[in-house]
Formats: sequence, structure tokens, C-alpha cells
Amino acid sequence: MYKDVLLKLWTMKSKEEKQSFISKFIETATLKKDEDGNFDIDKINFRSSFVEQIDKLYDNGVVDFPTMLERDGKLEDTKISVNMNAEQLQDYLGTLKKELDINYMDLGEYYFHDDKIDENYDNKSQVAKIRDRHIEFKLKKNQRVIRMVAIKQYKNFLAKPEGKLRLGLVTRTTTKKQHK
Repeated sequence: MYKDVLLKLWTMKSKEEKQSFISKFIETATLKKDEDGNFDIDKINFRSSFVEQIDKLYDNGVVDFPTMLERDGKLEDTKISVNMNAEQLQDYLGTLKKELDINYMDLGEYYFHDDKIDENYDNKSQVAKIRDRHIEFKLKKNQRVIRMVAIKQYKNFLAKPEGKLRLGLVTRTTTKKQHK
């Protein structure tokens, strides 16, 4: 719904208003024309002020990233919250539990280095396992994913990203009417 509202607002803007908005965030962009005559974005250089603002949001655990979950052979869009600590997670879950029937599923701890997860690391999880760079777990039919969460503990970030990652899944239980 939020996406639809933003799209509606965007289409209502004039060409000049759109250009002004984009120029606040993008320094340069390179477009390439494909064989059908359509333009594809090849490269974008964002303004440093925009990148600094995103970094601040990321550091505070505010930025979510889109990810995909496969369920019954179909892909579902979901979000993953990164850079959250255990206290922030408990606050988040406590707030949600006041309004919704939610569950939290601990998907285990994973060791990563150079942005790759070590598939041989014992994640100590009874509900999830890693196979072919994918984490597999089971959900009940009436469980809907609200978001994934990742709590990262870096051992060495700057020279070579390395550390532990604890993954979790926040789900909402739907009634049979909502499920259909």
C-alpha cells in the first residue's frame, strides 16, 4: 500500500519536480540502450551527502533490505533488518506483541567471512539448516513472514569482513479466514 501511495505521488509530479528530486541524491548516472531500444541503468554514483545519511540510518538499525523467500515453490518479497542488536530486537518484538499475534523463530548462528557464510559451521539450530548458500526452515501454512532480522557481531570489519551472524524470523499467525 505504501508503495502505491508513493508511486501515485511520483506520477503527479512534473518533469521538473522529478528532476529536482533525483538531483538531490544522484551525482551521475550512466544509461545503456539495449537492442530493443529500452534504456537500462548501467551505473549510478550517489551524492556523498545521501550516502552519509543512509550510513547513519544503517548504523542505527533503521534501514531494511529487500530479500526473497521461497515458499511452496513461489517467491515472496520480505525485508531483512540488519545491524540490529539483541536489545533492539527485544524492544521491536515487545512492541509488535502488543498489537499482533507474532512469533519469533531463531534460525541459528552463522559464521561469515568475506560476505560468504561458512556452510560447515555448526549453527546450533534445531529449525534451520544451510544448504547451497540457502537457509532452509519450515513454516506452518498459517504463518506469514513479517521480516527477517540479522544480528551481526564483527570480528574484523575493515580489513576483511568476518564474524558471526544470528538470523531470526518474525512471523504473524493468521486465522483460517485470513489464510484463504
